[in-house]
Order: sequence, then C-alpha cells, then structure tokens
Amino acid sequence: MAVVALVLVSSLHVWLREALFDARFKLITRPASGSLALIEIDPKSIDAIGHWPWRRRLHADLVRKLDQAGVADIAFDVDFSAPSTPEDDEAFSTALQEAGGSVILPAFRQHFEAQEAGSTIHINRPLPKFAENSWPALVDIRPDHDGIARRYTYGDRVDGAFIPSMGALMAGRQDENGRAYRIDYGIVPSTVPRVSFIDVLQGVPSTLGALRGKKVIVAGTAAELGDRLNVPNGVILPGSFVLALAAESVLQDRALMAASDAVSFALVLGVMLLMAVLWQRSRASRRIAALAVLGLATEAGAIALQATFPIALDTSLVLCACLAYALAATLDEIDLRGILRLVAEKRFQRLTLSLSDGMVCLDGGGRITFWNPAASSIFGYAEKDGIGRRFDLLLQPTSPADRFDLMAIPLDDLRQGKGYVVELKGRRQSGDVFDLECSLSAWDTPGGIQYGAILRDISLRKQQRERIRFLAECDVLTGLPNRNTLLSRLAEAMAEPATLVLVGVNQFGQINHLRGASFADALIVAIGRRLTALVGPADFTARLSDGEFAIIVAPERADLIGARIIEDFKKAAVATDKGHYRISVSIGAAECATARDSDEWLGNAQFALTAARAASKTEPVPFTLPMRQAIEVREALEIELRQALRRGEFELFYQPQIDLRSARVIGAEALIRWRHPERGYVSPGEFMPVVNTTSLAEEVSAWVMETAFLQTAKWFRAGHPIRVGINLSQCQFGTGDLVSQVDRLLARHEVPPHLIELEVTEDIILDNANNPTLTLSELRSRSIKLAFDDFGTGYGSLTYLKKFPLDTIKIDQTFVRNLSPGSDDAAIVRTTIDLGHALGLSVIAEGIEDEAAWHFLRDLGCDEGQGYFFGRPIPSETFEATFLASGTEHAA
Repeated sequence: MAVVALVLVSSLHVWLREALFDARFKLITRPASGSLALIEIDPKSIDAIGHWPWRRRLHADLVRKLDQAGVADIAFDVDFSAPSTPEDDEAFSTALQEAGGSVILPAFRQHFEAQEAGSTIHINRPLPKFAENSWPALVDIRPDHDGIARRYTYGDRVDGAFIPSMGALMAGRQDENGRAYRIDYGIVPSTVPRVSFIDVLQGVPSTLGALRGKKVIVAGTAAELGDRLNVPNGVILPGSFVLALAAESVLQDRALMAASDAVSFALVLGVMLLMAVLWQRSRASRRIAALAVLGLATEAGAIALQATFPIALDTSLVLCACLAYALAATLDEIDLRGILRLVAEKRFQRLTLSLSDGMVCLDGGGRITFWNPAASSIFGYAEKDGIGRRFDLLLQPTSPADRFDLMAIPLDDLRQGKGYVVELKGRRQSGDVFDLECSLSAWDTPGGIQYGAILRDISLRKQQRERIRFLAECDVLTGLPNRNTLLSRLAEAMAEPATLVLVGVNQFGQINHLRGASFADALIVAIGRRLTALVGPADFTARLSDGEFAIIVAPERADLIGARIIEDFKKAAVATDKGHYRISVSIGAAECATARDSDEWLGNAQFALTAARAASKTEPVPFTLPMRQAIEVREALEIELRQALRRGEFELFYQPQIDLRSARVIGAEALIRWRHPERGYVSPGEFMPVVNTTSLAEEVSAWVMETAFLQTAKWFRAGHPIRVGINLSQCQFGTGDLVSQVDRLLARHEVPPHLIELEVTEDIILDNANNPTLTLSELRSRSIKLAFDDFGTGYGSLTYLKKFPLDTIKIDQTFVRNLSPGSDDAAIVRTTIDLGHALGLSVIAEGIEDEAAWHFLRDLGCDEGQGYFFGRPIPSETFEATFLASGTEHAA
C-alpha cells in the first residue's frame, strides 16, 4: 500500500497512466468515418501559388468551388482577424454571403500578462464583415504538461458568450456543459480523406467529386507553415489532423472519458485482499503467478472496455500494486543478507584486483590473510608466498630498536575511517629497500579485530618531490640557489648586519651571441664554481640571472671579497670544457641597513652593480642613496609627463630660420616646451631624455607632428608659406607607420608637402633594424624635405651623406658658437659647407649668437642660419606677430 501511495502522490502516477492510455491506441485502431475531409495547404499548393500567406481572393474562389461541388460545411483553420487589401476582403466577404452560412472561421485564444485585473486570454476573431456571414469556432489545442496534445474541449465561454470548438462544431455537437474529452488516436490519421488546395482551386473533377456531401477543413499541412503538435506514441501531426481526429472522435462516439478513480482504488483494494488471503497459504511462486495473471487480466479488460465503449480505465495503480507485491514475495523467498554479503565479497575482490595500489588484509596477530597482485608485485613475492607472513618482516627498520609495531597504534585511531597514514621503509624479496606509504585501518569482525593497509611505493614520488624542490630553489644550470632562495635568505639576513655583493659578467650578452648558448652555459657553470671556491663555504652564493651572481657576506668582508673576485678574474681566464675564456666582472654591493625589506635590498645592490658597469670600475661600488633617488625622480617625472600630455601642458615654440643672404625668415624649427602648472616652463633637456626612453615617445611625437602640421597649414592659408622643421624620434621609425601618418596629416590639413622639413639624427640613420633608408625615400618621393640634424657630432656622418636621400645638413651649434676666422671650427664648417654644396645639399648653421658669426657664415657660403641672434624659440602667436606680420622683416 505504501508503494501505491508513493506512486499516487508523485508525478510517476500521471506518467504511468498516460503511458498506458497512449499504448492502447496502438492496439485499438479503426478507420476514419469518411464524412470529414481535409483540404491541405501543402507544398504542392505553395509551389503552384507562391509564398504563404495568399491573397484572400484565392480563399473566396475556393469557397465558391466547394459550394458548387456540394460540400456540407466548410471550416477554415486560417487567420482572418487582420484586414488585407480592400478588394480581397470584399471578394472573400461576398463569397461567404453566397455560401449561405455554411462556412466556419477560426478564433484563436492567446495568453498574455494582464496589465490590470481581468482576463489573461485574448481572442483573435475574424473581421466583423466576415463574422456576419460565418460561424466562429475555437481552433487552438492545449497540450498536457508533457507537451503532448491528448484532450479536446467542446468549446469555451469568452466574455460571457460560448464559442464552440471547431472539432465539435464540425461533428455537429454544440454542448456548453460538455467536459473535455480524450481524442481517440486509435483512429488512423492516414484514413482521413485529403485533397490539395490547388486541385480544388483548379476545379479538378475527380477532386470535387470526392468532396461532395462531406464536411471539409481547410488548413496548412506544409512543414514550413510550422503548425505541428506532439501526439501520443512519439508521433508529430499537423494541427489540422488533430482537429480532424477530434471531430472524428465525436462523430464516431469515441470521445474518450476517464473512468472514475473509485474503480481504480477498488481494484487496488482487491489486490490487497487477495494477497492477504494467499500470503501465508501459498508459496511465493504461486503468489507471483497470481499477481501476473491478475495484472494481465486487468489490463486486458481495460483494453476491451476502451475498444467497446469510449471509456478509459486507469490501471496504473493496480499494476503498481501487483509489481510491489511480486517484488516483496521475491525478497521474502531469498536470503537477502546472504546475497548482499556475497555481492560485497565479489565487489571487494574485483576492486582489490583492479587496484594499482597494494591492498593487504591482516589478522589480529599482524599476519597477512590476503593481498592483491599489486601488493605482491611491490614486494617482489609470489602471491601465495605472502599469505601467513608477518607484515612487519616485510619492512626495513631504520634502526634495530625502531621496528614497526602495528599493535602499538591505538585502535581508535585506526577505526576512524579516514586512514592512519605512515611512511615506512619496505624491503623487497631481492633485498632492495624503498620508500613505502601505508594507509592503515581496522575493523571488528565476528572472528576478532582485522587490519587493512593500502600500500604505495613512493620512491618515484619522493624523487619527483626532491626534483621539484630543486627546481623551485636552485638554478638548473649551476646547481646554486636561485633568485627565489636568495630572496628568502635575504629576508632572514635582514635581522643581522650583512652585505649583498652582486657580481656581473661584463658583456655577457655579447659573449652569448658570439660564442653560442652552449659555450655561455659552460662559462656560467665554471664561473659559479670559481665564485664558490673564492668566497668559501660559510658565505651564501646564488645565481641571480644571466651573467649575474649574488653573495651574502659579513659587512667587514665585503670589500675584501669583492676585490679578491675582481683580481682573480683579471689574472686568470675561466677554464671550461670548451676552452679558456678571459672575462671581466663588475661588482656592486649594498648593506642590509640601506633597505627596509629583501626586495629593496636586492634592488639597491643592482643599482650599485649598474653604476659599476656604467663607470667601468675595477673595484667594488657600494650603494649610495642618490643612485635610487635618481631613478625615483625619473619615475616621478615620467608620471608628471603622462599627466602633462593628458592635460595639454605641452606647447610648440618656433625658432626662425633665416636666409643668410637676404636676412628674410624662410622657415621655423618646431621645438617642444612644457609649461608646468607650478614650475613654469621646464627645459627640454630635463624632460626629453625621459620622453625618448619611455613609451611616451610615440604619443608625444604624434602630438608634435599633428600640432606642427596644423600650424603650418594655418600660416599657409594666412599667406605665409614658410617651411616648418619637425624633429623626428627613433620610435617613429620603429612603429613602421611614419609614412602613412605623414600622408594622413598632409591630407587632413591640406599642407603643401614642400613646406614640411623632417629632421633626422645619426642614431636614426644608423638604426638598420628599422630600415630608415626605405622610409626616408618614401617621404622624399612625396616632396617632403629631409634634414640631417646635429651634423658633425657623430662617427658616420660623412659616410651617410651620400647614402641617404637628404635635402639639408644642419651644422651643429658646437662648431658655430665660438666660430672665428682661422680656428679649427672654421675649417670644419668651411669643409662641411663645401661638401654639402658638392652633394647638392643646402646647409643651415645652428647656434648663431652674434652678427660676426652671421657675416662669417654668409661669406663662407652657408645658405641658412638660426640662433639667438635672429630669435629665440617663441610661441606661434608671438612668432607670427614678430616675423610674419605685414611689413615686418628681420634685419641684422
């Protein structure tokens, strides 16, 4: 009874009931009556007429064809609730009038969330002009909770009026009080007469003849129209077929109704009374046979009842009761505990045989009663040789007095079920000793205490663990402690006076590139050994990075150790298995007192090493506070510069460039200035080195280009076509888009390209990686002027004058500032001017600060000049008012 109650209160009862009802439809089948036919809006009709929806004039023609063919009733499962064209709606309305009220049009129920109190159902009705000459009928079908359409209604009351369902209306039954019934899906859908819409529309005689006297439903069956419903036994039917079967169920008096629940409960009670009589008086096999006969007879009777009358009897509870009693009888007949014990033993054996870990069972005396193949394999014994052997004899004690005693472990610890894990030394039959992990447990049995042990050979795990520890703490190449270990040791050494000495191999990157990685690795190994020997075992030595080592020593020994290392590497080459190689080292040192933590301590030592390398010192360089302060100041300045760019604090000043012969302004060099909100104008020499060595360079260079091009365009449109010189940075060649950037700026600001002069320096020209030759050639092809800035200050200037497509060379101000007749500077300047003219280049001199220098350069043939004598760099507005205003002209 408990099983029946459980089934009844759960969803299982509904599922079983519906499954039985649905299955009976496969056994109880019958053909359709033939008095109802479907006119299908099928693929054939869609191909002939065109895409759905069709014009209502076609439906009007169909009504006339059907009326002429003498059909009894016409039902449309097509939506007529929205207007079409006036002509088509009028044609359809006229056809309905001519049909004389024999046409049924659909009404659709739509559920929605009501905004106010009231119904949540909306009815899509036919247009009033159609409703005047037709009958309304509901066509929507509500599936059950499992999505299967089983039930159908005779209609529904909407807004106080009863609207019949289409199936009931086609069957000629309009029952306001009729209950929902089950559709008889035993009626075979394929026996319902069907014709194609296009055949009726074209008046095919055989088609019209087949429809005479029948009731017809006009509905879509084409898959693309989407009207599909799930019906019992996994079948999917078009909605029109379900409507037809619903109507056929009424026409054939097959509107199935469920029998009363009281009948089902009475049958269950009968099963209970039968079992009460038979349970003690007959064997289990007879009880099970009686239950089987009773269940089959009940279901056979329900099938016969449904085949004869439109009544569906729920037998699910009876069958569940029979099954429950049969299961109880089976369990009563067999030894359940014995079976469970046998199953548990078999499962244990299969489990232990498949384990990769060893499994050992021991009796109360510690002797082996069972072990699996994995356990015997671990110790190297045959399986039979281990049975009866004392487990502790398979272990290797670390000392004679330290023999493992299983009995000494408290039983409460072993009974916890979590396992008592110990690491022991095992001894194989061959005598080899290995690391063994044992997870021990114990349990009580009728025969006494039993022990169990899960065994794992962890020799490989320990080796891997040691390898992981080595990789985490040591340098793989030299075996010395690595950076992580160094930082840990530095943290410990902070508690007492100590000095961190960093040893850097000079030009190690060059050695790596020239001699290869294998030689560089061998060199590092040899240097590591040599440093360890030089400092002694008491001092901590680690490898920090490529070509850098760290040593922690007492402060009083730091200078001595550093000098000894430098001197040792100066005297003798480093011996490797690939030959001898002489190197030099730089050393920086920092005491722990200079730092607040280990990271800062290491950073201070690296500052000192960097200073030693920069100064090429042959003695240790101690850390001083200005080393860190210089970097901190630089970082703070970088942050301020980023804010300045974002806040628009940069400005472009323009310094005039003069034709030395006519003394007229012919150009200007754009020079960046920073107007600090508190410090005023900041010298470019202070902030530009930071800009050029950070990611700011790209953004600032782009801003300079944009601003200079815009100013050139403004002057050009104002009638002042002067050339503007713009200094390029190395980063603009590295990005690879300098040419496209210039093209965009020329197009955006409509600047004549000959008014733009881009100035390059030797570090740009010598950078072969960025292929400046190609970039400069492309710029030159656009009529952009190219100038070689700071000429004469580098090493390859004369060589590259011929190689690169230049227009102008600018003599650096270091040769002009103290220029006088007969001086070395005068000779260099004269030669440069002659060389430039010989190569077809114009020459401009920077740094002209007096009239004598101007006249001297003019007499030497120099073309142009700039300097404080002609004008300092000034804002664009001041430049325009001073040099470009109408009537103004610079005169010496």
